[in-house]
Amino acid sequence: MFDSHTTIVRAGNTSHNVTYNSVAGTLVKSSPDSKILRFGITSKLADQFFDPNEPHRILQIRKHYSYDNTSYLSDEKILVTVLQVMLMANDQLLIEYLDNKD
Repeated sequence: MFDSHTTIVRAGNTSHNVTYNSVAGTLVKSSPDSKILRFGITSKLADQFFDPNEPHRILQIRKHYSYDNTSYLSDEKILVTVLQVMLMANDQLLIEYLDNKD
């Protein structure tokens, strides 16, 4: 997942070896229970997944009541743990996440 690079940084008579990791171009699933999702960086999903107070996703669930034969969509907030994020072309994000309820 990461490529390791070493660069020699010189300043005057001093030089330092600096090692850093960079993304190799693939996002590898790290947990059997995780899910991978792609969305835009300015989308509502991005606001949900990167909420600093409570990372979550909203799942719409159709609920049906038999006693009066009505149904409606209900929003359910599911807390998530984001494991990995990759920034792709055109401001698209590819993320691996776990639902905290699983």
